[in-house]
Amino acid sequence: MMPAGMPPRKPPRAYDLRRAGGRRAPLMAASSIATGTTSAPQGSPAPAPSARGQRHIPALDGVRGVAILLVFTYHALRGLPVVRWHEELINRAANAGWVGVDLFFVLSGFLITGILLEAKGGTRYFRSFYTRRVLRIFPLYFACVALVIWLVPALHLATPADAATLRSEQWWYWTYLVNVMVARHDWPSAVWNTGHLWSLSIEEQFYLLWPAVVLVLDDRALLRTAAALVLGATLLRGALVIAHASATAIYVLLPTRMDSLAAGAGLAVLARAPGAWAALRRWAPAAGTVAALALAAIIYREGMLYSERRLTQLAGYPALVALAAVTIVSATSAPAGSVRAWFWSHPVLRFFGRYSYGLYVWHHLAIPLLRTYVLPDAALPAFHGSHLPGYALFYLLALAVSLGVALASWHLLEHPFLSLKRFVPYQ
Repeated sequence: MMPAGMPPRKPPRAYDLRRAGGRRAPLMAASSIATGTTSAPQGSPAPAPSARGQRHIPALDGVRGVAILLVFTYHALRGLPVVRWHEELINRAANAGWVGVDLFFVLSGFLITGILLEAKGGTRYFRSFYTRRVLRIFPLYFACVALVIWLVPALHLATPADAATLRSEQWWYWTYLVNVMVARHDWPSAVWNTGHLWSLSIEEQFYLLWPAVVLVLDDRALLRTAAALVLGATLLRGALVIAHASATAIYVLLPTRMDSLAAGAGLAVLARAPGAWAALRRWAPAAGTVAALALAAIIYREGMLYSERRLTQLAGYPALVALAAVTIVSATSAPAGSVRAWFWSHPVLRFFGRYSYGLYVWHHLAIPLLRTYVLPDAALPAFHGSHLPGYALFYLLALAVSLGVALASWHLLEHPFLSLKRFVPYQ
């Protein structure tokens, strides 16, 4: 779930999986590689991401922006007072914002696997990847963990019981195992609003081994492996749901959630095969429609898209993976000058996407503090009995504070470490 900020590298090449028994066969013209840019005529479909000859794809910042706004809305509006039908409708819509995490997962698998595929054959493959990953992820994450475990109790912002829990359970945080802690002891174990760190734990666990998988497999085998992981996670979830296993554990553990990351990884492989990518573009609208209808049916049946309901975990999670994959295909393949291209590359969405990592980490700490000390529910303004003005006021306040902290975090903490990436380039 990382915002943009990686320095540009040499342009990637596109590959056709049908040639050379799955080995990579370059398809781009030499002139395109040399110039480092490719462009589509106005109104024509954009080429596959890896064939664009550019390291950074602005539309994916827009996708990331949508994902963080979904998650932020989920946490900002959840639990606010509901009296009238329109407030209930807004509350139900906001409570589906957790799907932004699934979009983050698929996007992460797509981007990170793309980076690994481009780096294959380099002399510093593992060292460069893991060092750059540490520089991107660790400073902010561990700053957050240190603040919660050490500073919050020192400032008496946590109850004595919560402070004791943070001290005794801190090793889960330092080792990126928050998701395992939540699976074992449920959400209340993640005291002082730290439950959202489960998703960062899943990503780091996945990327401990995935670079080695990418290195040893050719593109065909990697695509089959990604498909097997998607199928395996889906079947495992189904078996656990049927066995009445913990719904929380199913939601937060890597084996039952890796289909999102693996689906993104599969997209990254297909993006290097223009024929396959063209087929994805053709089938994406139909697949997205089927996935959206499946989710609509679940909402109709359950009344809301609950993250830990059995039906959602059986049918909703696969539909979300499919819809997130379609979103990425749509965003990266939007014809130049189209409404889709305008939307996904809109400066507002790209702005939120750029700072999404900091927003994700800090917003879940800021929102409860604001609701406790600045604008509690009882102080929310109402107009003719409607809480909508209060909703809007609190949402904007929480967004402004969270964004302010994220911007400060970017400039004071994240960017200085990101600048060190120039010392560990991919070879």
